[in-house]
Amino acid sequence: MAEDGTTLALFCVNRNFDQAIDAEINLRGSEFSNVLESHVMMSDDLNATNTADDPQRVRPERGPAATVCEGACQLSVPPASWSVFRFECQPA
Repeated sequence: MAEDGTTLALFCVNRNFDQAIDAEINLRGSEFSNVLESHVMMSDDLNATNTADDPQRVRPERGPAATVCEGACQLSVPPASWSVFRFECQPA
């Protein structure tokens, strides 16, 4: 949670190579009110790296959808990926 208590960044890693992970998250003392952004890093080649010749081989892309319903968030993290979701929050 940010110091001012209005945003939350959630970092997720899915180490499963075959299946997405679906999650519903509820906060104690706060509620999610809006999805601000989502980014994901993933590649079909798990050994891919950035090099001097190809510095953008692996980079953040627009991430998976997340939704807010009744103060909780629902999200899905793609297989073999690293994702970040940023939410607007408010006191419950």
